[in-house]
Order: sequence, then structure tokens, then C-alpha cells
Amino acid sequence: YSEENSQDYNVKKAKEHLKKSGIDPEDATFTCLASTDVNRRAAEVIQANLAEIGITMEIETLDYATYLNAIMSGDYEAAIAGYTSSNMYAYNIGLYHSSDAANLTRIDDQKVDSLIEQAKTQLDSTQREATFTELSEYLNDWTPFVPLYQTVVIKAYDKDLEGVVVGKDGNVAFEDVRWSA
Repeated sequence: YSEENSQDYNVKKAKEHLKKSGIDPEDATFTCLASTDVNRRAAEVIQANLAEIGITMEIETLDYATYLNAIMSGDYEAAIAGYTSSNMYAYNIGLYHSSDAANLTRIDDQKVDSLIEQAKTQLDSTQREATFTELSEYLNDWTPFVPLYQTVVIKAYDKDLEGVVVGKDGNVAFEDVRWSA
């Protein structure tokens, strides 16, 4: 994670960028896909933000199967999506590596692939973290997608239930769970 090269929410700057680009905000309309109520509400916030600079974003809510088919095939303009992984390598290869189907932004960049592959071979956690920081800073320049929020997973269980271990990805290995004697 790095904020280097990242952009803050700035309506005035957005309007300046639009004017400089020569794009008429009224011509910059597009559709954003959502598959859940939570995603739709997030899309509504973005829709309101874009309206502040004159851009119209339509929201289309799809059933999950249709939504997945659209985003995995690349048949969409924008989408609200979530992604979960258990470590930084899995996260970055899944979202950004050109060989991965989950690369929803369709990035195909040799430097991105190279940094991900470099991190895969680094056993030293300090070196690997530095590589992922470099990758984050490089990607911040592109802003291929905008992280909106991080879901908090809360697990509650009876005190007599043993073997409950919540992994970094929020999942529980239920095969290890048992009632105490």
C-alpha cells in the first residue's frame, strides 16, 4: 500500500482535467454494473459524485451470474466489484497480472507483470514489501480502479466451540471446528 502518486477527491481538479481534455461532460455518459444492494448503493454515491462535474452514470443491477459473465468477458464500461485474497501476491496477481482472468481492468503491462513475478520469488519479506510498494506507486499513477471501502468480517461463536481460526481472508476452516467435551 502506498499513497504515492494517488489522487484525492477534488471536484475543482476534476473539472479542470475535463476542460483540459476537451471532453464535454455531457458526452461522457456510461453504465456501471452492480450485483448486490451494497454495490448499488456504492454506485449511487459515485453517480452523485460524477454528477457534480456533469457526467452521467447509469446504474444497471444484474443477477450475480449475469454480472459475472459480463465482467469476466470484459463486456462492461464500469462495475462495482469486490476482491478477496489471503496475501498480497494473490491479490496483485489476481487483479493486475495480464495472465489472470480476474484482471478486470484488463491491464497488460510488462512492468506490472514483472514486479508481480519478482515479488513471487522474494523470500525476504522486506524486499517483497518494497516490490509491492513500487507496484502500488506505479499503479496509483494509472488509477485502474478506485478502492471504495473494505468490508469488516465479524465472526461470533459459542465459547464451547474449539478450533475456530479465522484466516486473513476472513474464512474459517470448518473441518477443524469441534465442540468441546
